[in-house]
Amino acid sequence: MPKVEKTHGNQVVIRGAGRFERGDRKDVSDEMAEYLTAARGDFAVVDEDGGVSEAEDDTDDESEAEAFDTNAWLGQDYTDREDRVRSGDVDDKLELIAESETSNTVLDAIGERRAELED
Repeated sequence: MPKVEKTHGNQVVIRGAGRFERGDRKDVSDEMAEYLTAARGDFAVVDEDGGVSEAEDDTDDESEAEAFDTNAWLGQDYTDREDRVRSGDVDDKLELIAESETSNTVLDAIGERRAELED
């Protein structure tokens, strides 16, 4: 089982994995590790020696879109999605999120976050 660490953002509760605050480390299934590191982006896999290996950001826009898992994003509670948008955890994915988002609350948060980033 891989071990993951919450590296960015505020406290979250993940179904099937529990509560995480920044710096928390837990053993999770391979599927959960993939979801937390690839779809969410605020976690990293902890190496066997205890070091954190962040995902490399050498993707182009097309492969980044492929890496964004719409179902995983929409599978989170809308209040968690709103919190992640407001905290800046997903600034690099705002366009992709806006294209698939179903919650008006989250869409409003995206608009507000974009305005903050423009200032």
